[in-house]
Formats: sequence, C-alpha cells, structure tokens
Amino acid sequence: MNLQTWRRAGVIAALRGMSRCVAVAGWSTLAAGGLALFVFSSWGASAADASPRVKPETLRIVFHEKVFNGLNVNEATSAFRFLAQTVGRKMGYEIATEIVVPRSESAYREALRTSEFDLVVINPWVLFSEGLEQKIRPELVVDDGEGTAKRFLVLTRSDSSLTNLVSLHGRNLVTLNNGFADVGVFWLDSLLDGSGLGARESFFGTYETAAKPAHVVLPLFFGKKDAAIVDAGSLKVMVELNPQVGRVVRPILSSEPMSNPLIAFRSSPWRSDDFRKDIVDAMARFEEDPEGRQVLLLFKIKRLTRLPAGLLDNVRALHAARGAAAQRRGDDQVPHAPGVSPP
Repeated sequence: MNLQTWRRAGVIAALRGMSRCVAVAGWSTLAAGGLALFVFSSWGASAADASPRVKPETLRIVFHEKVFNGLNVNEATSAFRFLAQTVGRKMGYEIATEIVVPRSESAYREALRTSEFDLVVINPWVLFSEGLEQKIRPELVVDDGEGTAKRFLVLTRSDSSLTNLVSLHGRNLVTLNNGFADVGVFWLDSLLDGSGLGARESFFGTYETAAKPAHVVLPLFFGKKDAAIVDAGSLKVMVELNPQVGRVVRPILSSEPMSNPLIAFRSSPWRSDDFRKDIVDAMARFEEDPEGRQVLLLFKIKRLTRLPAGLLDNVRALHAARGAAAQRRGDDQVPHAPGVSPP
C-alpha cells in the first residue's frame, strides 16, 4: 500500500487533525496530541485489541528530511504514525512521540550535537564527523536490497581516454549528493590526497553535485560531463532500466564497501531497558510483519538488520584519513558534504 492509497482512504487527512507542526529553530517538531503513535514494532494489532494495561513511555526521534525520499514530510510522518498505531499497543506500550525533522544540514547536525533524543537515522560519516560515538550507539543498518553497504564508483565514458584518476585533471565532474552519498565524495578526496593531486575544487575543471542518480549518470551518458561518482547500486538500477547506459559508461575506480545509513540509539541510560530492547528487536523484525513492511515501504528500503561486526570500519578509516589530511593542510576540521556549509 503506497502513500496515494492512504490519501484515498482519508487516513492522512484524519491524522492531520491529530498532529501539530511547529517551526522551531530551523526544523519542525511534529507531536501527536492525545495518544501518540509508536514508531516501531513488528507485532501488528488494531487499536481495538489494545490491552487496557499499557506502560507509558516517551520516545524522541531525529530524522534527516531526505530519508522521506521527496515525500511531503508532514504527510509521510502522519502515515508513519498511523502505521505505528496498530502495532505499538500490541507491545504493551502507550508512547508519547516527538519527531524532529531538521530542514537543513546545519540544523540537522546542530540537533544531533545539542538536543536530547532517543533514536536517530544517521549517515555513518556524520556519526564520526560530529563525534557522536559516545552519545549514540548504532544498533541497526539499512538494507536497500543490495546489502548493508555501498561501493562508490568513478565513471567515465567507454569511448573516452579517461582511464585513471590522473587523466581526470581539468575535466568536468558531477557527483551524487543526496544527504547520504557524501562518503563517496570524501573517498574521492582521499584518492586525490594519496596521489598528491590536491583538492577536488582545483583538480577538476568544474565540479557539480546532483541529488538524484539519474542527474549524475545521464549528463555523462550524453557527453555533457567527463566523469561522475555514484554508488554501484544506483548504477545497476539505471542499467536495468536502460541497458545502453551500461555500454556507454564504465567504472574506472571503486571504493571499499561503505556502510549504509544507521539506526542509532541514545547511549545514556533509559528509564526502561526493556523498552529500549523491545524497540530494537521490533525494528529488526519489520520485514516479518505487514505493518512493519509498510514502514519499510514508506522509506523505500528492503529491511533493517542488526549491525554486523566491522561494517563501520571502512568509513571510520576513511574519516581518520581525511582528518589526518586536513591537519596536514592546516584545516580546522574534517570537511562536510559538498555544497553544505559547516554548522
């Protein structure tokens, strides 16, 4: 069932009346009036089946707005709450939920550093660049159907003479920047650093970013750009849609696997350890439950899985390398995503 179906059923319209959206310091806080709707569980039940003996809890969540994949944030959040209503009570909890959706990258990072929250969907690069390893603990990772990690590719046209990094000097590059793809850009920076080729801004003739894979690959396909950076999964989808793409463009460099976005939880003590455990367990089993699958569908992901040992090692190593390079150059900090000003 997709978002359009919810609209036809009148669900979102009804939920709009239950929710209030208040602008606060650059982001929106969405809080449900009365009985708040729980975000997570893999055990579905209707509200009519709820036990009268439920335990009250509070859950505070931070989302990056791009996890909603272009959907209206208010409507997506309302649909999210509605799906959660049918599963939260079955766990035995009545939960007051506060959802924070920062409306800019700087506001998002500020919220992570300064606000109190219980759960966050986070880019692994941000986990390290904002020094959040003590504040939050990653428990789950997004599986987008291609696994829990992405390889980033440098692409050129098959009919060009551009076959290595040095050959790209002075050329026109476009990269993916969708809120979670900045790891690929920093991987490129590490290659430039390691080869003594300088900063990307001076190495390339022009450097641009795009929010969608098609807007990265197609300019290369049509010869408007000389090179592109995109993740292997996105390229695979485009080749499946148009096999000619696979004949025209080719990868000349590939990164190590870099972790997908994470679900991380507050490290400091919770009022109830059982409550925290129930949330993690339920999210890890979303795929097994109809309501859970609707939540996954809303966010366009296949499943959530428990964080495998070592999954973050490549991102951690890349971040350390970028930090060392920044110190050699005398920079104040490890760089943020392209086109994003540090907070």
